[in-house]
Amino acid sequence: MNKKSLFCLGYGYCAQHILPLLPKEDWTFYGTYRTHLPNNESPFPLFQSDFSQPPAPLFLEALQNATHLLISTPPSDTGDPVFQWLDQIGVSLPKLDWVGYFSATSVYGDHQGGWVDEDTPLTPTIDRGFWRKHAEEQGRAYCQRKNIPFSILRLSAIYGEKRCAFDRLLSPSPKPIIQKDGQFFNRIHVSDIAHQTALLLQQNQSGTFNLADQFPCNSAEPVTYAAQLLDCALPEIIPFNQGQKTLSEFATKFFLDNKRVKADKIREATGQPFLYPSYKEGLTALLPFYQDCLKGAP
Repeated sequence: MNKKSLFCLGYGYCAQHILPLLPKEDWTFYGTYRTHLPNNESPFPLFQSDFSQPPAPLFLEALQNATHLLISTPPSDTGDPVFQWLDQIGVSLPKLDWVGYFSATSVYGDHQGGWVDEDTPLTPTIDRGFWRKHAEEQGRAYCQRKNIPFSILRLSAIYGEKRCAFDRLLSPSPKPIIQKDGQFFNRIHVSDIAHQTALLLQQNQSGTFNLADQFPCNSAEPVTYAAQLLDCALPEIIPFNQGQKTLSEFATKFFLDNKRVKADKIREATGQPFLYPSYKEGLTALLPFYQDCLKGAP
């Protein structure tokens, strides 16, 4: 049996967790990076690209042999750079069986704390939500022309090693927690993104899927729980109307959208539950990593 080939256009945090889940005897891997290599050494080829120029010969050859594309590049006001680039370079991709695109739940906009699912109309309120919506449309049109399965994965806030509430607590100067009454935030452990995506691509599934755990909550709850696990002091909790002036414009936008995201569909499609259905299971599983870090600290 011929090996399948996964090309990660944007080999970032999530993609790095997906590849170890795919059997090396069945898959070959390629990826791209923009400015800095994700690791000092990589066991497979990585090509530097911002998708503004035609690919170099080896890059093009790998792309043409790809059976699966996973796109996780950040959008702009023109949508996603990869879909535009693929159209511009006119590469045929004759072996392609599946395309996956990491979008975001910002496409839903504000629902005043109400629940949303994949059938909820898209009414983004912030610029990145509009950009993601446009990118989804570009990807859907591209795959319809190619007649290949297309999976849109709408990610909530991602957490995992070196990207979670523990890092905030262990910072030399932990920032206060800004809390807004009635505000819900949604999150997803990177391992759940990896496991669910790996199953979707191996099954060549098509569709739109949310990735959010089953316990949306306010901004203080995960940090409070992490502080309990570490047995350390909790940063000051400040009401939003008092702390808003301390937030950057980018951070303030997170408070503009208030919704709770359902993610039943992807678990039904893959047949697998989440490893970490809430932040409690996720943070508890991450605790040993941070305890080891503390043991090694000077």
